[in-house]
Amino acid sequence: EGHVCDWSTTDWLCTKAIGPAVARPANANKASVQRLLEWSRLDHASSPLWLRRAGHVSFLNYIDKGDKVFYNGFVKDLIAAAEAASTGTTERFAHTGSGWVLRGCFLADKAAVAACLERLTPWMSLEGLRSSLKKSSDKALQARLEKMLVFPVPTSASPSTPFQTLSPAWQSTAPSPSEASKNPRKKITVDGSTDGDSERKAKGSAKRVGGKEKGAK
Repeated sequence: EGHVCDWSTTDWLCTKAIGPAVARPANANKASVQRLLEWSRLDHASSPLWLRRAGHVSFLNYIDKGDKVFYNGFVKDLIAAAEAASTGTTERFAHTGSGWVLRGCFLADKAAVAACLERLTPWMSLEGLRSSLKKSSDKALQARLEKMLVFPVPTSASPSTPFQTLSPAWQSTAPSPSEASKNPRKKITVDGSTDGDSERKAKGSAKRVGGKEKGAK
């Protein structure tokens, strides 16, 4: 606490520490898992983006075996948590976090992920949607969902404030339709990086804690 203030550090901590801790035999029970998933459902106006992102990204490495490691129905609960984290907000890194997890869940439950993304179209960015469907070969589904997007370009605010001091002023608001229309729908990178970079960092031995992430604007 007090040191997590960017997506890179958050994702490394989630995949290397938080997730493995909950997956230990002594902790791998429904109550512990749902307690962590609840972080994703915290109020957007009063809780840090990175804490909400950690609530579901922590389980990224357990999607394919989660129902066996944790409990039957875990994947559906994870999808619901990822949806909650991106509902009602246009925060860029909320969407990329949800998209990363939903991408992993797609092969496990295509119908549930598709329904989730349809519900998220009032807020989801094109970047987040494409991340979610990266493992999908259903071009018709992607085209249909892209047409449903209201704000394809995410807000650009990139909070760099630690957990306990993040101000509600950092919370993003949806751009007006006129602002959104000025930005054509195109493939967007995350401040010069992508969630692919985040995946590589999470699998590597990232040691940086705190400070601003490189390339953040």
